[in-house]
Order: sequence, then structure tokens, then C-alpha cells
Amino acid sequence: MFKKIIIASICCCTTIIACQKETDNNAPVISLLLPTEGQEINATTDSVIIQATMDDADMHNFKYTVTNKANGDTLIHINPRHDHVEHIDFYKGYKLIIDANIDALLVFTAEDHSGNVSTKSVNFKLIK
Repeated sequence: MFKKIIIASICCCTTIIACQKETDNNAPVISLLLPTEGQEINATTDSVIIQATMDDADMHNFKYTVTNKANGDTLIHINPRHDHVEHIDFYKGYKLIIDANIDALLVFTAEDHSGNVSTKSVNFKLIK
């Protein structure tokens, strides 16, 4: 009986230790590479390129939106995209058709599994 208690105790301790995670208070690091602050993009000839890198040992997801600052309309949107790697190189182009020049805002957000969130933003112009 004593032997069973010792074995059960060892199993319980091993399970508790294996399930414990280190405390993560570090939010993902986002670097927005494109567009750049104040960049003017000719929507007639060029695409809006969104390029970023993200780093976090416990990455969970990221998302972004591009909005028209004048009226809040969403021009580009991606729902949270799950990626479980430590480093992400992100690159995506969008061709937009616009009727007038637009002051735009890109907001890029990344979250890790511990709930730490980082947000970066950049203002740029879309030229008709």
C-alpha cells in the first residue's frame, strides 16, 4: 500500500510540474516595414503593400485593418490569423480602387498565448 502511495505521489508531482508554464509578460514585437509613415501610394498604378515582422516565443495570432481616417470606412481587413511560430515575416499586396484621395490608417495587432497584445499603427495617403 505504501508503495502505491509513493508512486501516486510521484505521478501527481510530475503532472503538476509538467503543466506549469513560465510567466510571460512580454508582448509580441511588431515591426511595420510597409507602408511607411506619411507614404503616398498612387492607387491607380500601385498596390498597397503591407509588410511586417513579428517576434514572440509564444505567438498566437495577428490581425490588421486599414481604414479611411475621414469616415472610418474599412478599406482592408484580415481576421485574426493563427500562427504558432516564434518569427513571422508577413507580406501582402492589395489593389484598391478609390474615387478620391484618402488619408489612411493601418493598425496591426499581434497577441501571444498569454494574452499579451502589441499594436502598431502607421498613417499613409492613397492618391487617386
